Amino acid sequence: MNQNVNLLPDHRFVPSEWPYFHYVDRSLVEREGGFEATLRYAISRSGSLDSATTYSATTYFVERFVFPVAPSNVTNETKSRRLEVVDRLLDHLWLVAGLSYYKTSAATTIRIEGVAVGDRDLELHRLLLMRGLGEFCFVNQLSPELRPEYVVSGATERPPIVGLQLAAGPMCPVGGGKDSCVSIEALRAAALSPTLVTVRRFPIIQHVINDAELPDVAVERHLDSNIGAMNAAGALNGHVPATAIVSFAVMIAAVLNGHDAVVMSNERSASEGNVEYRGVSINHQWAKSDEAEAAIVSALARITPEVRWFSLLRPLSELEIARRFAATCERYFGSFSSCNRTQYIDAARRSTRWCGECPKCQFVYLALSTSLSREQVETIWEAELFSTSPIDGFRALLGLAEWKPFECVGEHLECRVALALVSARADWTDHPVLAALAEEVRSVGGWPTQDDVAACFSLADAPFVPNDYAGVIHAAT
Repeated sequence: MNQNVNLLPDHRFVPSEWPYFHYVDRSLVEREGGFEATLRYAISRSGSLDSATTYSATTYFVERFVFPVAPSNVTNETKSRRLEVVDRLLDHLWLVAGLSYYKTSAATTIRIEGVAVGDRDLELHRLLLMRGLGEFCFVNQLSPELRPEYVVSGATERPPIVGLQLAAGPMCPVGGGKDSCVSIEALRAAALSPTLVTVRRFPIIQHVINDAELPDVAVERHLDSNIGAMNAAGALNGHVPATAIVSFAVMIAAVLNGHDAVVMSNERSASEGNVEYRGVSINHQWAKSDEAEAAIVSALARITPEVRWFSLLRPLSELEIARRFAATCERYFGSFSSCNRTQYIDAARRSTRWCGECPKCQFVYLALSTSLSREQVETIWEAELFSTSPIDGFRALLGLAEWKPFECVGEHLECRVALALVSARADWTDHPVLAALAEEVRSVGGWPTQDDVAACFSLADAPFVPNDYAGVIHAAT
């Protein structure tokens, strides 16, 4: 292949002219204190799919993950089996992390080089691309379901691997928001205190980990720096299924450190879409949905039955999570944040805790106002958001706009239930913004019933929660 294209500021990157995306190779190398994974990708502008062909122009990408590993006294045989599992998990991480580069061109052909991918695993990654890039397609006005042609080497299905000797208990990813705090405290209350894990650690997450006072592991993720230049030159950009990327990275960290479970904090509300686009439901949170969970659980089972990956909060609505946060997570009141602006890669654009304007701030403020006092939420945000935050943001949350905000927020019905509950609280009586929003919801016949309220606080089924964790979320009610 030719050398990397130099994308100068005045060079126009036209996605349609780069139709081939290549998964080139990936490797895992043991370093002092852990392992480093290197994932390589490329896009090319011309040529056939014959591997001997020299393409007219090719741009390469390299992404790295660093996995810290605690010292262990496992046998060489056990270590070998764990690394075999990690190698297969790395295939999945390589494929899903590649969507961060694939999206620059939305190439019509994908070639997977270097490893053989089985049919069922390929179906998972077709799904992750098609559904996980739904918002990306909506924003860029592409087809709502991308269906590139895959060219792969044939592969037979490999049997699951056993004998990993995993005994370190659960590993719980932490994002800095209320949900993972609820999971941590539910596990702690059940005497299943987890090891906390992050993939790319921002200051706000470190504050939460400090307050949790539990062991932790920090996985590093280093995106290729060429992405910024390509975006400036006209490459396509948008949302990718980040939760799936984090999930496979954390599974690798869990196996390397001897943990037998990865406990996610994805709630049932994540399965609701944001907007209907050309007959397809587009869901910003699809990678956190029950459909995604089912697909990833199935893929993991094909690798090993000895590692469990599941969402502990799947039975719960956002409002029930908010209620439990208020009841069990006081230690985090001064540190947690659900505002995505705290995790901008560009530190100059990063907020220190709450921006007070985005849909995420607005939703969490509304949800927690159902269970915390007005004084408490104002102390947490250092503001009274119903008065200071744009009312149109709250209208969108309540289903009074064209689509639900593309953020990890609750269902329209949940937001209307929250509005009804907050409006009835003595400390919010006669608030003009709440009154105006309530009047607008009533005018469209959307005011929630008592049955709606009850449904928001009920527990749904959670088919993927293992038996030994099934009582955790019920015991914490």
